This record gives sequence, C-alpha cells and structure tokens, in this order.
Amino acid sequence: MVFLVIALAIVVTLGFVTRYLGSPLSWYDELAAALLAWVTYYGTALAAAKVRI
Repeated sequence: MVFLVIALAIVVTLGFVTRYLGSPLSWYDELAAALLAWVTYYGTALAAAKVRI
C-alpha cells in the first residue's frame, strides 16, 4: 500500500515538473489514474478486512 502511494506521488510530481518545464510526458496521466485506482481498491479491501461485526 505504501509503495503504491509513494509511486503515485512520484509519478504526479514528475508529470507536474515536466509540464512546468514545457515538455510534458504523454504517459503519466494514464499511469497516475491506474495507480489511484489500485490504491482505492487496495484500501477498500484493507478497510473491509478490518471491519468486525
């Protein structure tokens, strides 16, 4: 989980910096969206596993 969040932060920061410098990456948006989806699904699964009824 931590790895996915760190990877997402790096990809988004890299995309921001390259866009600011005038040469944006074409692939960072799709990768960031996929990583965000994985973080969401993994976090939901962890939360559901911790719920005790």
